[in-house]
Amino acid sequence: MEADSLPNSIEPMKASLAEIPSVSDGWATEIKWDGVRAISFCKDGELRLQGRRLNDITGLFPEIEPLGRQTAAEGTVLDGEMVAFDEDGIPSFQRIQKRLRQDGERLRNRSYVATFIIFDLLYADGVDLRDRPYSERREQLEARGLNGPTWQTPDYLEVDIGSTLEATAEQGLEGLVVKRLSSPYRGGSSNQDWLKLKNRNRQEFVVGGWLPGKGSRGDTIGSLLLGYWDNGPGRGEHLCYAGRVGSGFSQGDLEAIADDLSGFGREDSPFENMPQTSGAHFVNPLRVVEVEGRTIRLSNLDRVLYPETGFTKGDLVGFYEVIAPVLLPHLKGRPLTMRRYPGGVEGPGFWEKRCPAHRPDWVKTASIWSSSNEEEMDYCVVDDVASLVWAANLADIELHTSLA
Repeated sequence: MEADSLPNSIEPMKASLAEIPSVSDGWATEIKWDGVRAISFCKDGELRLQGRRLNDITGLFPEIEPLGRQTAAEGTVLDGEMVAFDEDGIPSFQRIQKRLRQDGERLRNRSYVATFIIFDLLYADGVDLRDRPYSERREQLEARGLNGPTWQTPDYLEVDIGSTLEATAEQGLEGLVVKRLSSPYRGGSSNQDWLKLKNRNRQEFVVGGWLPGKGSRGDTIGSLLLGYWDNGPGRGEHLCYAGRVGSGFSQGDLEAIADDLSGFGREDSPFENMPQTSGAHFVNPLRVVEVEGRTIRLSNLDRVLYPETGFTKGDLVGFYEVIAPVLLPHLKGRPLTMRRYPGGVEGPGFWEKRCPAHRPDWVKTASIWSSSNEEEMDYCVVDDVASLVWAANLADIELHTSLA
């Protein structure tokens, strides 16, 4: 068969979030890898990596470059996932995210080595296979034996999907991707040929605005306007309107939320499909991350905290996360007084003994008698990575623990 020239880019095929199919026959079952999507183009002994947004990520993963020199990889386009494994062999999204914050040259001697998990063959010897059924593409992929020091082609299974999903949960894995054996490769679209099944049924929401209360609460927040990020085919990232929530907040909670949102106001709605609503106040949606299964809202990550070096709050958050294994043993079980610098180290900082009222409910506290305040005060106890990231997002640069 005559070879085709390799394309410059290919839209990755997307999987739709779904429930377990009613029958297991006709499906390929794969691990859902918690990493970064990548498509490799191998030609003339060189490898080029493309990210999910069609951007070039070759320089971020220098350890994958030797794959391009493998004879079996010549003239291929491979679809897969960049994964960084933890000490237990479990994919760690936090580790692969740290890789994206660094440049390739600085990463050559780093301990967080990435592995390219290959799960599809789009071109073989320059021939376009995207119209072929998935089962045929996988058969050709496995025949190439693409397994090396930093790349591998895991097996797929044709087994009972429900029991396999349960097994991934027991191993601490995120879930499964099931693919119809007869399906062609449809780049750029989410459809029912590829399905992702998650072990944790959870939706993360972000705040995009608020509505004022009624009556005596007319000058405060009555309800929050919530949305979720959606990547539609060919549309990029959009904030879809999910609804509003106004119950479960105390007056103190509402005051703290209003203060938290005060610096993010905007004139227009950030939502893609919100119905006409009078009196709405809109804010720029804040970034939401997940650490150790806990959702943390991060804000102003590009704010410079160290003007001489340009070190930002985002850098501080990332640094605290990296040094957590060394830092947390010194903080564990000890009441913390925070020294916060929201405007940077050259601006005024302030002490905060009392753990903020707007803290997440999973941040631990310890009630200690304060002689200066003549009352019991709840101090923060930062003894896990999620709590440390939360404190860093408050620009808590100095961590003062009790010596008692």
